[in-house]
Amino acid sequence: MKLGSHARSPQSPTDTHSGQPAVDDRSRAEEARAATHGSRASTPDVRESGIVPARSRGAHETLTPAVTLRAGRDGVSGFGAAVAGAGDILLIGARHEAQQPFVTLYRVTHEGVVRERSMRGAPGHGGPSLATDGQRIAVGQPAPEGGLGFVSVYLRNAGELTLETTLEAKPDEAGAASFGQRLALAGDLLVLGQPASVRVYRHSAVGWLSAGPLRPSLPYEWNPALGHSVAVLGGRVLVGNPVEIDGHRAGPGRVFVYRQADDHMELDSELTGDGIEGGREDSPRAGFGACIQVSDNFVLVSAPYELSASGSSLSRVYLFRSQAGVLSRFASVDVPSCQGGACLIGERLFVLGDALYVYARAGNQFVPLGSYAVSAASQTTLASCGALLAIASSQGAGQVALHFAEQA
Repeated sequence: MKLGSHARSPQSPTDTHSGQPAVDDRSRAEEARAATHGSRASTPDVRESGIVPARSRGAHETLTPAVTLRAGRDGVSGFGAAVAGAGDILLIGARHEAQQPFVTLYRVTHEGVVRERSMRGAPGHGGPSLATDGQRIAVGQPAPEGGLGFVSVYLRNAGELTLETTLEAKPDEAGAASFGQRLALAGDLLVLGQPASVRVYRHSAVGWLSAGPLRPSLPYEWNPALGHSVAVLGGRVLVGNPVEIDGHRAGPGRVFVYRQADDHMELDSELTGDGIEGGREDSPRAGFGACIQVSDNFVLVSAPYELSASGSSLSRVYLFRSQAGVLSRFASVDVPSCQGGACLIGERLFVLGDALYVYARAGNQFVPLGSYAVSAASQTTLASCGALLAIASSQGAGQVALHFAEQA
């Protein structure tokens, strides 16, 4: 078991629910990366996680501060470098002694936010990258150059975590060290993104099985920007290809959408941004697909270096809505320097640029409500967990500020 919690002893990666081996597991590395057990708080830990106050929010408040989470221990840096939330689970990634991936799992309740457990990963590995759908948790740990990255998948039941499988790159696989760099998890689909490669795994009665790599249309097949972001929506897999980020100028940034076809995933459609109005096909759309986030039936796609018709630089977040299985453009908003992504919580849209910008939905558009100053915006990201907005700053030791997001 490559990421441990105190609640379970190390298990073989073949210990899935069915007892069958999982595809791409490598038991030979298990002993070297055996679990280092973390701690678990059975009661709310006020010092580390605080308590979300049981308060009513004012009618005109857009954001109400709830609590700020910190690592609460020495030797942890970059707390908030990775954040994922769903259901009552909030995962926060960090580094321990700069050499070891470190994950803290919080449980969000009506009374407060409880630090449920901490988990330490394999020394020398990168990450962690995180994903959860509220029932399962995926933790990725890319490897140093020449090593093998891996992803551990856990099933959560009544507060306990059971290792379902550990997926590891094959030794001869291109980009094996980057395996598990980007993750998306929803239901029976797990998506792994890494430079120029995206793999999909599907959970079945015999465990997690590979659905194979995803192949986009040419000329993007070997683009190093492919897989920079991944997401899952209603059984469909979305893959970002923000070409400008890696300097590849073969075509505009776009998001590839795949859906299930028999025993494999096939390309269904492509999403694109506006870029330079009237521009040439070889003009970069400057990062469309750098970040993909899903909320209910909406897909939010960030383009951090979009260009206007006048040639001035701006950042844009596009919203696509899924109706009857079709994704169509719904709205877009422009902000300065959008690199921290966006979150849609109810009727409120939050976009992180040089400040935190807040919008309210009004029909088929979003109108600005205001903005909040954000320090070290370049090291800050957004995530959501139910009605809570998480603003994660990984600067120094790092912290994650939770806010109630007022619903319209």
